[in-house]
Amino acid sequence: MSERTSRNNKAYIAAKRHVLDIISEYYKHHSNPYFSDEKNYLYSFAIKAAYREVYRSHDTPLNVLEHMLTRFDEWAHTGCTNDYVFSISLAAVEDIIDLILTS
Repeated sequence: MSERTSRNNKAYIAAKRHVLDIISEYYKHHSNPYFSDEKNYLYSFAIKAAYREVYRSHDTPLNVLEHMLTRFDEWAHTGCTNDYVFSISLAAVEDIIDLILTS
């Protein structure tokens, strides 16, 4: 393996680890943004899902989160009776992306 490839792999792993640390700290210390327990549960579930997706993916963390954002945005505008679930998930992923970009 060339030195450049090795450096790129180490940088990718470090970036992924940094994003996973940010998501886990946010999950541990975020305040409840909603008054409803159901909505807070969905918000926390979306944060855990984002952590899993970033952890399992072989793409960069922001690309994974952007993909999740697009997917939840499409599902939130379907007009179904449960589209509020995806809008809450969309808000959680947006908050994580904003946190990553500002850190």
